[in-house]
Amino acid sequence: GTNHTPVSEFVHYSPLRAKWFERLFVSYNTWFYGRADFVSSPANAILEEMEQYGFKKPARAVSNPLSLETFFPTKNKKELKEKFGLSSFTVLYAGRLAPEKRIDLVLKAAALAREQVPDITVGIVGRGTDEAKLRALAETLGITSRVKFFGFVKEYKDFAEIYNPSE
Repeated sequence: GTNHTPVSEFVHYSPLRAKWFERLFVSYNTWFYGRADFVSSPANAILEEMEQYGFKKPARAVSNPLSLETFFPTKNKKELKEKFGLSSFTVLYAGRLAPEKRIDLVLKAAALAREQVPDITVGIVGRGTDEAKLRALAETLGITSRVKFFGFVKEYKDFAEIYNPSE
């Protein structure tokens, strides 16, 4: 089996936010994966959480693969930065837009860094429950023009292009 779910982080999305529900959910998750001969996960924390609830099967954290044919350094970084509206100093986040990812801190740091790095840009690739809050925060911080929301990028090649100019 492969477990990608940090249950204790996701339980707060449930209408039942009680500690007993979290314990029940983690216990079920542990029981479910305990039926497998081997369990992989992209993060040790997920396996450690299950171990706290009695998980004893062979397991290992295995990083998600990266295609070196798609993700490689390019010489046309300037052209790609212009194409996507990114500056010479870009901070990129790619993933789910959710409270536990703390993307708000990236925006706050970018607002502070603007004093030292006036052309800073933040590129955000992904969708999630926090998108509206993050857009509002960028506006409150006065950095709306410095934050690029790309949404969910379906094409792997397009994602690689956005990712490439971010040093």
